[in-house]
Amino acid sequence: MASYRFCRPDDMPLIVRAVNECFAPYRPGIPVLTVEALREEIKELDLWCSNCMVALSGDLPVAVCTGTKRDDEVQIYRLGVRPGHERQGHGGHILTSLSQKLAVLGPERLVVEVPDREDLAAFFAATAYRQEVPLRTWVRTAPPSRQVPPELLAEVGYGDVAATGLLESDAEACLERSAKTLANRRELLRGLALVGPESLEAFVLYSTLDASPDSTTEIRIAAWGCADADRRELLLGLLLDALAASSGDPAPSLVLPRLAPGEGAPKLLEALGFGLARSYHRWSAQATPL
Repeated sequence: MASYRFCRPDDMPLIVRAVNECFAPYRPGIPVLTVEALREEIKELDLWCSNCMVALSGDLPVAVCTGTKRDDEVQIYRLGVRPGHERQGHGGHILTSLSQKLAVLGPERLVVEVPDREDLAAFFAATAYRQEVPLRTWVRTAPPSRQVPPELLAEVGYGDVAATGLLESDAEACLERSAKTLANRRELLRGLALVGPESLEAFVLYSTLDASPDSTTEIRIAAWGCADADRRELLLGLLLDALAASSGDPAPSLVLPRLAPGEGAPKLLEALGFGLARSYHRWSAQATPL
């Protein structure tokens, strides 16, 4: 018989162990979670230890959930069951327990972003979640096709872009690119902009994952914008070429993670050299008391 416990800050080593043993096996290639990385998620994503739950069979973690806490919603960031312990009700029990807790303490809206898979859709539908917006990850791997004169470019930060009024976050943006996450990561995000005579013409805020010896550099685009909507394809295209060239990798991967429908028209993304890589959906539920 498994026992279930909501966690506290001093349970971070347990959360880390449970994630690495119960969630990571389904996501081959992801970095091993450490206590330091978990602390970064707490700071950047508003992960909340008391919205994390671990199921234990004796001392063995058999299921885990990590969740955020923001003013208007809680996002289930991870949910996993140890291989060999599936279909024993652990996932459903965790979701029910979290729902009952939030019905009392709030916020009452729960969301989760998961890959488009029939088994995941069936699971969340069976636990009273409803499907919301589709989220699509787009990737560009082509090398830069143009050289951009250095005098047209400037390195910028979050504050520089925010001051222009060009930094907008779609209300349906994924957790990684939501307005709150961008603000939390303001000191970590790098930026590149095309500059005009008096102001920024276009910008991109991003983070870079260093390439391993056998892989390409990955540049994750957190936000972008353009002052002139009529020249968006041209200006963003120049900026993306400059960004790709600056990485030192002949053909880095430029990644737009989990775009909501209002964040980028497919025709524009395709014209900029992006291709659809992965599909997700956001699901939501209302907290329900016991």
